[in-house]
Amino acid sequence: MYYSLLALFLIIGLVMGSFIHCLVSRCHRSETLGGRSFCFGCNEPIAWYDNIPLLSWLLLKGRCRHCHCRIAIDHFILELASGLLYAFSFAYLWQKGEGWLSLTIYLAAISLWLFVFLSDYFWLEIYLPPLLVGAALILIGQLFLGVSIWSLLFSVALGAAFFGAQYMATRGKGMGSGDIYLGGLMGLIFPDWRLLLTALFLSYILGTILSLGLVLRTRKSLKTKVPLGVFLALGSLLALFIGQQLLTWYLGLLL
Repeated sequence: MYYSLLALFLIIGLVMGSFIHCLVSRCHRSETLGGRSFCFGCNEPIAWYDNIPLLSWLLLKGRCRHCHCRIAIDHFILELASGLLYAFSFAYLWQKGEGWLSLTIYLAAISLWLFVFLSDYFWLEIYLPPLLVGAALILIGQLFLGVSIWSLLFSVALGAAFFGAQYMATRGKGMGSGDIYLGGLMGLIFPDWRLLLTALFLSYILGTILSLGLVLRTRKSLKTKVPLGVFLALGSLLALFIGQQLLTWYLGLLL
């Protein structure tokens, strides 16, 4: 039973990774979700057998069947990351004895952060409609889990205010207004304000390390704009799995 479900969530994650990539691409081009996917090189529709997560990219060797235009490897990487994260979430929560509702919240959060990672990494853009739909799902899930509405409101306000203050202080030069929404999303995912701060801490540590690495490797200026949403996504994903342990360890040092 366990391994069958593990395989099932791996497959669901692979499919969701493919969908997320399609969603980001269509949001960037201001297209609807209706209609079949097509090759950007020759505009030929992509057949279902050329759209199987991971397998199609490998069989086609990363190229279009018709025009042999290169298909970026980020399709493969996102599908693999999504599949592994879905499967790992199931295994992690199974071991903790959590129910399906907690798993639903985890999977929704993972999907949203992968969406944010991809859109902010490539285009420095945050698309609100998909985020709002996902946030509504997470909100409903948290309420059904018995999380206090006041805890949720406080964490959402804290997350949004954290980035809102920075946005106002820098007059929008240090970050975009979309990051304020991401702060609110983090508050929804982490209704315990201490876990929210842990996720923010992890995000900024990762952001500092990776940004310095980018500056040293490419010799870019420290003023070069970096995709903050990428680091918030990575920090939040880490906090989902190690945030509570990290917080417990830290509090133990203080007591």
